[in-house]
Amino acid sequence: PQRVGQEIAGRVWSFRDVTERKRANEALTTERNTLRTLIDNLPDRVYAKDTECRFALNNIAHMRALGATTLEEILGKTDFDFRPHDLVAQSYADDQQVIQSGQPLLNREEPTTLESGEKGWMLVSKVPLRDQQGKTTGLVGISRDITKRKAVEEALQRSEERYRSLFENMLDGFAYCKMIFEVDR
Repeated sequence: PQRVGQEIAGRVWSFRDVTERKRANEALTTERNTLRTLIDNLPDRVYAKDTECRFALNNIAHMRALGATTLEEILGKTDFDFRPHDLVAQSYADDQQVIQSGQPLLNREEPTTLESGEKGWMLVSKVPLRDQQGKTTGLVGISRDITKRKAVEEALQRSEERYRSLFENMLDGFAYCKMIFEVDR
């Protein structure tokens, strides 16, 4: 209040309705929690990286695959901090290609080393992460362990080759028998 002498000359009140902002924040929090719940409960490895390929987000499956137990152990680090250089060099090149070109890499089968230390296979997709102006600020990736599927495919291929060989040998045998039969006539 302003005072003129000892009298109050007037008051100024200002009110702002923050109901919409509060609702928007609650909706955003709900959406964020829903997305985080989904990401953390997927068996696939989900991660986001900045333009320098430093981890900005990881789900539980990816943390385990890297041998970490907390996000703090991973955030700001790169694949090179967790895996041998020769194993991640191609992945890093792919990351940079996605970031530089703005084009996604979808469903590429890649060899990997599993948590157990055994060799395995991953189905990898990486898409550019963009800000509101459309500028690429990193990438989001998801990797699915397809080791069992690849083993089944390889076993099926070996089986097909074995049966094809048997069939061809049978045909050769029939042709030989036919030739002998025709000679004997």
